[in-house]
Formats: sequence, C-alpha cells, structure tokens
Amino acid sequence: MRKVTAHLFSSVDGVVENPGTFQFGAFGAEEGAMMGAALAPVTVTGPLAWENSTVIEGDLLDFVRGLKEGDGGDISVNGISVIRQLLEAGLLDTLTLTIHPAAAGQGKRLFDGATEPFRLELVDSQVTPVGNAILTYAKKDVRILGRDS
Repeated sequence: MRKVTAHLFSSVDGVVENPGTFQFGAFGAEEGAMMGAALAPVTVTGPLAWENSTVIEGDLLDFVRGLKEGDGGDISVNGISVIRQLLEAGLLDTLTLTIHPAAAGQGKRLFDGATEPFRLELVDSQVTPVGNAILTYAKKDVRILGRDS
C-alpha cells in the first residue's frame, strides 16, 4: 500500500500559512539550497504547474483511498485543509512539520476548524544548526478521554 505524506513549515505559535512571513532567513546555506525548490508557487485556478500533479474530481477522501490502494511510490499532498482532512480521516501516514524559531502572530493554523481531537505519535526528529525543529508525526490510533476515536 502506498503512503501519503505531507510537509508544512510552521511558526512556534502554530501558523502554517505564508511561511515566508516568519522564516526570516532561518535556513542555513545547506537548508536554503535544499528547501528552495520546495517553495514554488501554486495556482488553483489555472493549469497545474507542478509535474506529476493531479486534479481531484469527486470526493477527496475517496480519491486518496483509491491512490493508496494503487501501485506506485509515496504520495505527497499539499494544502492546509487537504492535510487536515486526511489526518482526521486517518489517511495521512506521516506529517512533517519544520518549526521555525519565530512567532507569526496571525495566520491559518493547521488544526483551526478540526472537528475531533486526535493524537499524533512522534516518529522522527532533528534540530538544524539554525534552530529549526523538523518533526515527523504519524497519527496514533488511541481513545482520547472517553471518546470512541
């Protein structure tokens, strides 16, 4: 079965929207070169600009379930609401957050509007020389304070 993965940049106060506003050059030379290609702009109204991108027609969760069951490599997803929906549905295998040592103050947070609580399990971590924490989580299937999920 294919894995579904996501990666977001986050401020320490949980903002994941417009990471360029809180990164403040927080990458070292090696990290900047590595991440530079990943920070490409995306349009939602025009043609897809990224190679291997797919327009989803129909229900997102059904589409991703079908992809997971198919052949091929891992599936990388983007977008705050897409990632949140996949997490809540148990379809996201790993979520990597690169947490920058800065507070953004305002902006969208990944879990704004989450409908149910859930737990994550830390499966990998590292700290870069400039203080970014790179944390990789998997959804943990446990009961939360008397809830069934």
